[in-house]
Amino acid sequence: DLVFARLSDGTRLRKAPVSASLEGEAPHLSPPPREEFQLEDKDLLGLDEAGVRSLNGVRVAQMLLRLGPNLDTYRLTLRVVKEWALVHGLYSNVLGFLGGVNWAILVAWVCMRNESASAVTCVWKFMRTFNRWRWPQPVMLVPIIQHPPQGIMSLPVWNPKTNPRDGVHIMPIITPAFPSMNSSYNVGQPQLRRIQQEFHRGEQILSGIAVGRNSWRDLFLGNDFFRHHVHYLQVNILARTAEDFRAWFGLCESRLRILIVCLESPEYGVQPFPFAKFFHRRIQDNNGSHKHSASFFIALRFAYGVENVDLQSCTEEFLHKVNAWDERKWGMDLTIEHRTRQHLPKFVFEDKIPQYRTDFSRNHGRPQGAIREFGNALDSALSAERAVKPRVDNESQ
Repeated sequence: DLVFARLSDGTRLRKAPVSASLEGEAPHLSPPPREEFQLEDKDLLGLDEAGVRSLNGVRVAQMLLRLGPNLDTYRLTLRVVKEWALVHGLYSNVLGFLGGVNWAILVAWVCMRNESASAVTCVWKFMRTFNRWRWPQPVMLVPIIQHPPQGIMSLPVWNPKTNPRDGVHIMPIITPAFPSMNSSYNVGQPQLRRIQQEFHRGEQILSGIAVGRNSWRDLFLGNDFFRHHVHYLQVNILARTAEDFRAWFGLCESRLRILIVCLESPEYGVQPFPFAKFFHRRIQDNNGSHKHSASFFIALRFAYGVENVDLQSCTEEFLHKVNAWDERKWGMDLTIEHRTRQHLPKFVFEDKIPQYRTDFSRNHGRPQGAIREFGNALDSALSAERAVKPRVDNESQ
């Protein structure tokens, strides 16, 4: 565990557990060129199923970068789409929405079919394409390889014709590396409904941009969710210390899909619309003590003519599963409240450019100024394209 380096004056440096001040001229070292090792099928030889699947994340990421003809366009388009998804409460694999690899595959699908298009056009075609997509038709970047390459063990591959479990997936987004899997297997009907709504709204905004009625910044205004519904459930996660909150928040977040799925009741005309964003705050209780708090919202719609709906069984099942956690401590609380639009808390409207996550959880966030940066950059790009073509949407016909 020794490291030696030769300095310009001949002094040798030995790695030690103590810090030391070295006098003399600094070494003139240039970093070697960085080359990422490209994984190929032959690198899977001799690996068991766990080993193959553990490499799949890297292999998929490398394939996405190779499949796209214009890497800069792909990266900018993906960054815009991820910002849009974050703002509109669509970015969360844990909550049954789409995560990073899902959005990356969708954007790659569009960029592969529009090799010479700008990021402006790719964002437009992204919304247009997936607003019209007929789910559960799968999104595939390459044909699925049903049989393993020579020398590699046979592994189950996504195939709804032979596997009944694959046949019930409602929004399949297939990974390109062997063994191909549905990266969005946990998307539920409420989540798909919300994603489809936002795709439709996104295309409407882009249509307005093409005729000068909207700005690109309008694509990133996300508070309409709290104006489009009448009834909401507000789920509050609370704890007294930051450490307790991290653990309690992670547990509750991982169980929220149970509540969302249970609320979907076609027989009673109930449709939930979850919003994949937490509003983090510090609040003061009746004793003057401060608590860490995160609030999550689910909009509810009821069929016409339905007067009474009992949601108690769903909320009780969810609370029972969460409260049964063995590591729960005093001060870790969870509450569920019914809110109408008129009685929503003010903070859901004040959070115009949201902080998607805090340091209490996985940080999917971006600097707040990034949204403005996207709007300005893409407005400029659109103006440049208008100088050549009177309408952007002519390309998408």
